[in-house]
Amino acid sequence: MKQTKLVRFLIAVTAIIITFFVVKRYLTEHPSLVHQLSTVSIFVLVSVFLLYLVMFSIILQLFSVTIMLCKKTTKFTENFYINGYSIGLNFILPGQAGPLFRSGYAKRKYGIAFKTFLSVTLLYYLFYTLISISFIAIGSRPWWQSILFVLLIGGSLLFLTKWYGKKKSLDVEKIALQKKMASTLFLLTAAQFSLQTIIYFIELKAVDHLVVFHQVIAYTGIANISLFVGLTPAGIGIRETFLVLSEKIHQIPTSAIVLANLIDRSIYILFIITIVSTSFGLHQFFKNKEKA
Repeated sequence: MKQTKLVRFLIAVTAIIITFFVVKRYLTEHPSLVHQLSTVSIFVLVSVFLLYLVMFSIILQLFSVTIMLCKKTTKFTENFYINGYSIGLNFILPGQAGPLFRSGYAKRKYGIAFKTFLSVTLLYYLFYTLISISFIAIGSRPWWQSILFVLLIGGSLLFLTKWYGKKKSLDVEKIALQKKMASTLFLLTAAQFSLQTIIYFIELKAVDHLVVFHQVIAYTGIANISLFVGLTPAGIGIRETFLVLSEKIHQIPTSAIVLANLIDRSIYILFIITIVSTSFGLHQFFKNKEKA
């Protein structure tokens, strides 16, 4: 176990170092890109930051629905700092540190069995995967193929919903409630993807005015699929590699990918600092209030 963790740590560090030097060399060989990056409007940066805050509100709702599917409820303040710490852990640690933290907290605070929480989390990741694949198809294939694929995804979702209801062995009323919550989980996941697409579109459009929206749809699907390869903190280097290697699919040039990801990583760091510090403040405030 210790050797496995050490190997993963070394892979993560190596990947980050390689990414740093590759990006540095690329920018050195293309000095015009550095100038282009410096001309990005402050409006773009502020817009991306605010949209990430909206994204966090969707994450809070996703966690709330996840807890409801486990037949529990959570307070807004707890929801906020749990997810604040979770995205902070995801950013600084490789692998799925955030979901593991949430499952551990759910077991300790709400008495939710790890297996139960995992099954609901798996349902979210199934939705996540299906939407990612559909985004890649919609953004890169002819319209009639996209329609067929969306119908296939819709059928898959219906099957998954029925499978989930049967798996939980619930009575009729509870199955209806579970289906409603599962549908809400899917809609929130779709909203998360849509917002991420808008963020990427703003970033890419800021560095390459030739980028069109359907390209960004495929780009978003590929970027999100890359997160499953959790070898580095926040997928640093992994996401960029996936996007560069899949250029023939989304047809966005490497220069735009590099600049857009530099913008995204920079704003995301500021977002993480804001959310984690706010979460810590809230946690300490209510902790001291309980003691008083």
